[in-house]
Amino acid sequence: MGESQKGPVKKLGPVWTGGGYVEAAVWANSNDNRVRYSVTTRKTYKTDGNWKESQSLYDSDLLPLARLLERAWEWIATQSRDEGEKSGGR
Repeated sequence: MGESQKGPVKKLGPVWTGGGYVEAAVWANSNDNRVRYSVTTRKTYKTDGNWKESQSLYDSDLLPLARLLERAWEWIATQSRDEGEKSGGR
């Protein structure tokens, strides 16, 4: 994966939490012939007919977001394992 990524390599969600949507995105960053992954999260909600984003989470957002993060972790673990097998690693 030497090319530059313009967007996430994996999107998870959105999941409705009762007060808005939460989602996660996995990004791949290549350097030194190694791929490292990072994850961003986002919460969106609608107020007065307009969609907005927030960094604050309600208690009802936590478990759905945790499940998305677990899925992101599983996806990254699979990618890392597959890349290790391709390169003759572990």
